Amino acid sequence: KFSEKAPAGGRPRPTLAAPSRPFTPREDVRGFFPAMSSLGRMRTPQNLGMTLTPISSADMLSLGSPRTPATGPSPPGSPPGKLPVTPHAPAPPARRLLPADEAGVASPRGGDPDDPLWLQVQGLFSLLDSTLAEDVLLDAMDKLLEVAETITGQQPAAPDGQESPVDRRLRPAISRLEKLQAKTESSLIKLKAADIILLAAPGGLFYPSQCYQVYKLSKDPDNDEFFRSTGIIKRLLALLHSPKDVEVGAITLAAATLCHITQDTVLCKSLAREHDGIATLGHVLQKGIEAITSKAGNQEKNVNFLIQVTGCLRNLSENPKHAKKFAEVGLIPTVLSILQNLGQYKDLVLNASRILAKLSLQHECRACINSSPNDMDSVHYILSVMDAYCTLSPIADRLAFVLGNLTHTTDNNRVLVMNKLNALPIVTNVLQKQVELDAKIQEETSDRDVHESDGARSDAKRLSPTEETEGALVRILRLIGNLSINREVGPRLSTDRQIADALITLLQRKNVAESEELMMNAISCVTNLSFYDSPENKILNRQGEIISALGLLILHDHPDVVHESMKAWGNFSRKHETRTWMIEKRIDEAMVILLDHQELTVVTAVCGVLMNFSADPDHMQLFTQFGALDKLLEWVDEFNERATEDNLPMVDRILKIYCNLLDSDFFQEEESLVEVEARVSVLAANVAEVQGSGPVALQELGEIATRLLEGIAEKWPGLGQHGSSLEEI
Repeated sequence: KFSEKAPAGGRPRPTLAAPSRPFTPREDVRGFFPAMSSLGRMRTPQNLGMTLTPISSADMLSLGSPRTPATGPSPPGSPPGKLPVTPHAPAPPARRLLPADEAGVASPRGGDPDDPLWLQVQGLFSLLDSTLAEDVLLDAMDKLLEVAETITGQQPAAPDGQESPVDRRLRPAISRLEKLQAKTESSLIKLKAADIILLAAPGGLFYPSQCYQVYKLSKDPDNDEFFRSTGIIKRLLALLHSPKDVEVGAITLAAATLCHITQDTVLCKSLAREHDGIATLGHVLQKGIEAITSKAGNQEKNVNFLIQVTGCLRNLSENPKHAKKFAEVGLIPTVLSILQNLGQYKDLVLNASRILAKLSLQHECRACINSSPNDMDSVHYILSVMDAYCTLSPIADRLAFVLGNLTHTTDNNRVLVMNKLNALPIVTNVLQKQVELDAKIQEETSDRDVHESDGARSDAKRLSPTEETEGALVRILRLIGNLSINREVGPRLSTDRQIADALITLLQRKNVAESEELMMNAISCVTNLSFYDSPENKILNRQGEIISALGLLILHDHPDVVHESMKAWGNFSRKHETRTWMIEKRIDEAMVILLDHQELTVVTAVCGVLMNFSADPDHMQLFTQFGALDKLLEWVDEFNERATEDNLPMVDRILKIYCNLLDSDFFQEEESLVEVEARVSVLAANVAEVQGSGPVALQELGEIATRLLEGIAEKWPGLGQHGSSLEEI
């Protein structure tokens, strides 16, 4: 006899077909380090001390060959060789270090003080000093940028620790640009000035103040259009990749600016495609990790710098077209090394997990992890960090999401995770911790609502939103569901008490209206685990508690919810006692009602449940009531009129139902099979016409139809001479 095991095909399925990416809405307000949240962008609660006080060369993060930064005379009251900068206002204009009578310092183009380029610079600055008209200023600054690019392109390399003649000549010119930034209200003029200064700044002296200036402008999304029209992205990338020692505070602000502006789609594409930003940031990230692991420089500042770099990479990873570049430049192993070597830095780990979550959606990046010689170590690091942060939902969510994507279609990864790495204790621990955290948040929220309804002000500490824990639970359940597809792994998971406890708790405590995705994944996980029919299966052993919750979802308005619950019923209804319970609770009537459902997937799943009833002589009375057989024949008629791949599985189950009923002597009168024989004959003839050219499932359907017709002919030899003719049908 035919019986149903959901899903069709004799094996469990990946949960919810295709993995979705974690929902990460953009923030309306950009900030340097806003409060941590699982749904926002890069976060860190740490105090970075971004006063931008210059630090000693020993504390600087070296990204290339060391070079001692040149410094001029210090203002009164400041340490020798240091230029104080405040983050609350533009830096004070640099002091003119050369007296006026030195204006004729030899230029790099042959020593002529009347060099045309320098004369053009003086003329442009005279124009900038004499007008506030924005269009005139912008035109003059565009010309000044062209001249600056020419001058700096001809500048000979200066000995380490010394300024070139061009550096000395540009210093007062840059001071005049800073004055212009201070007096103008135009964001575009400020950006253009910063563009010129970052290009021509002598010895990095003006980097901190200009990086802060640009950073402040990047916080306002309305300024994104100005970033598009300037070369500031090129300057910032060059600063990050500079062969000089650059102050950590300056490059941190530069990376934070890139993190902000890459929230704009156009700027994000520009950074990745026009400026090769993914490769550059990958190099910077690698050097930064090496600096931290080797304990070079100020660790806290270095970590905070990498938080900004990974935040920018996270934005770049959101575009699926960038995934190939991430794989080509070797960024995935670099990001994984954060989990391996820097797992103690929570905010850095969060950004790394966000990057991996985005990239794991793409085949190229999953293949990059799977094809690496140390893929076992990579998955091990992901599991270990997920376990370490089992109570921090944003990290647990994304790392479980990565593992879910890796195990979605690759059976070897399911075996790797469960058998080789023995991940069951970690998976169950994270699941249990998140269930407990969700219950705590729900209780706190309920108590707060009671206090507020009484008019009292609640001073209780506000916990993370319920969406964070629910998101983590969704990913963990999806991971369990995907792991359970493997025939070796699935039985182990089905016998775990903690998994069964968590699923039953969620089904009883949650509802579809408030937790739709979580409920659907919980039901789907139940379906996959209940597939394995063994005495130790904790899901089947406690099916009474589960089907009580599922019974409330049978006639739900949401078709996907009904579909998921029907597949679970397909597994549970294999048990005789379950079918008896269903009849006592009149759930069998609901099944017949659902044969009129508008969604084919729901009707197909319902037919799977009815197939189990048709194999049980004690429960066949269902088919004598409520017009069940007539509804089944109507679906066969529709298939004969318009056969598709969508309704083929449903008709396959319907024919198996009739085969079961026929084998059990359910049909006692010849007339009851006349319509069945006529319709199935049409179906068999149609299938025969495409014999050998149709899909395998269609050929199998033809075999079942032939078997049914032979059974009818054996019991009622003269049936074909009575009733409706094929032509009438």
